[in-house]
Amino acid sequence: MKRFHLALLGLLFSWFLPCSLKAQSEETYFIDHFGTFSGTPDWWGKGFSVGSPWTFVLRFASDYVADAAIVTPANFERMKANLSFNGYAAFKGQMGTSTVTLPAGNYFVVARNRTKGANSYRLELDNRLALS
Repeated sequence: MKRFHLALLGLLFSWFLPCSLKAQSEETYFIDHFGTFSGTPDWWGKGFSVGSPWTFVLRFASDYVADAAIVTPANFERMKANLSFNGYAAFKGQMGTSTVTLPAGNYFVVARNRTKGANSYRLELDNRLALS
């Protein structure tokens, strides 16, 4: 069953390939993370800074229920403590793709497990591809 979910996860992200072949180029590629949560509470996060308003595309998928978002440092602390948190482009128990423009500041892209068992997931944060 796990192989099916991982195949489904790969299929979800392969749908974006024909529309964003350049998304893996240096101009758009930003953060890509694949992992497996061990249970609850378990989380992953990576910090980054934005110097001026910037548009990102967040993609998230997991085998079972999990959360993902772009959060401020204060909400990162809440997420780590397994408390409720607010974020940009938040996926709370969902998977999908969301585009968000962030103001200048410091942020974390995060994922948090909401199941008691192992849960594989993938998160991508890309600069939005502007076609001209």
